[in-house]
Amino acid sequence: MTSFLDDGCGLYIEGNDFGMHHHACSLYGYFGCAYLGDGNNYYNVARLDGQAGSLAEGMVFHMLYGQEPDIFPDEIGNAGGALLFLSQDGIGRGVQHSPLGYEYRAIHLTVPFGALIDEESTKSQLMARYVDFLWSTIHVGVDPDTTLIPQGGILEYDWSLVNNSGVPQSVWARSRVRLPGGTVLPLLGPVPVTLGPGQQVSGHRVHGVPANAPIGEYVYIVEVGVPPDSLIDQARFAFSVESGMRVDGASGSD
Repeated sequence: MTSFLDDGCGLYIEGNDFGMHHHACSLYGYFGCAYLGDGNNYYNVARLDGQAGSLAEGMVFHMLYGQEPDIFPDEIGNAGGALLFLSQDGIGRGVQHSPLGYEYRAIHLTVPFGALIDEESTKSQLMARYVDFLWSTIHVGVDPDTTLIPQGGILEYDWSLVNNSGVPQSVWARSRVRLPGGTVLPLLGPVPVTLGPGQQVSGHRVHGVPANAPIGEYVYIVEVGVPPDSLIDQARFAFSVESGMRVDGASGSD
């Protein structure tokens, strides 16, 4: 399976004990998650909340709580990927990963997909987002100049969009930022983009960081898709805002 991913393909794996049995294997590292534990015998996951900035954003599912699908579901944390779902107790239960510099995409859910209960959010809607993410025709890439920015400084990054298909593709692009407290704010777009067959476009983007920006870790998110809820691809990078202005590479505050 690692060769499959190395070839730039998409992979979805679900299973309560995938991490327990395989967290020491090289394959597990491709999902960008950290194995935290095996969960409890019963009464683990009553609700799954889609996380802001992930492809499950805005989705909420209840599950077969205390029943057979709820036996020992793995507990996971972020190790480079983006957590898809947290259960009602704040524990990670799903992750997506499309790391910078690699073509593959991966999704892992620690509970059975079939155990999710269709309500306002449905399994069909979620699977459509999975498919759009795993086998996207458009690939977006971002590469920051630096990931340590002083208050009042400048955030810069290179971006690229590639149409991997043999036909024209029309999508919308936007960027957002997740603040240290977890709030996600819009930055740019959505703006329409049309790419010809095999076409690639790229550029350089500059953002000023406010002098009163909260100190801490941020996540910059670039997404392409088709409204209202079809996410085709997503790229992100973490950066930190530190105190004070930099002058000749040094902090301006003691």
